[in-house]
Amino acid sequence: MMAGRLFSVAALALLAVASPAGADEAALAAFIAEADRWLYAGERAPADLPIRLRRLPPAERLLAIAYLRRTGLFDGPAFDPALTLAPAEAPR
Repeated sequence: MMAGRLFSVAALALLAVASPAGADEAALAAFIAEADRWLYAGERAPADLPIRLRRLPPAERLLAIAYLRRTGLFDGPAFDPALTLAPAEAPR
């Protein structure tokens, strides 16, 4: 359980350096909360993770990728830098 608290502290630290308060920060917080649920349930990241990441604005996407890497949920090949910096995509 201590590891879970450390990850939550890391999430708060990421939010502290994120963009100014607003919809983007809320989207990142919601994404990290969902990632925490995967982690605590012992699940792997879903197969549509790249699609979910592309819905975040670039700055928040980069923070989310860093968070996922640190938690071990995103341990596959590197996320394409061009996609990391691309504008957010609208949900389909």
